[in-house]
Amino acid sequence: MANRSRKISVNVYLNEDEYDLLVRKTELAGLKSRSEYIRKMILTGIVYSIDYSEIHHDNWLLSNLTNNLNQIAHQANAAGYASSSDLKEAKRILEEVWQLQKSILSKLQFKSL
Repeated sequence: MANRSRKISVNVYLNEDEYDLLVRKTELAGLKSRSEYIRKMILTGIVYSIDYSEIHHDNWLLSNLTNNLNQIAHQANAAGYASSSDLKEAKRILEEVWQLQKSILSKLQFKSL
């Protein structure tokens, strides 16, 4: 106990339903322990869980698009000019990036546990 930063222990009695709810909410929040969940609830009054699984593919697409745009910029810098087709492609990629960003933001869901 000497190495603990938190030295005060609190015992709480729960019925089975309350305990099951505590366990389930701790798991849903992706926290390591019930103590961590309870501390977050005490400090903030609410625990948010953000599910990023739906946007991983979008992030991969976004990375590919920005790589393509970077290649166009590199080619334009090396040649000293950009062709109209390169500029049209860059504009299309930027529009796609913008749409993808809006899609990612719309998929972010804050769930109150």
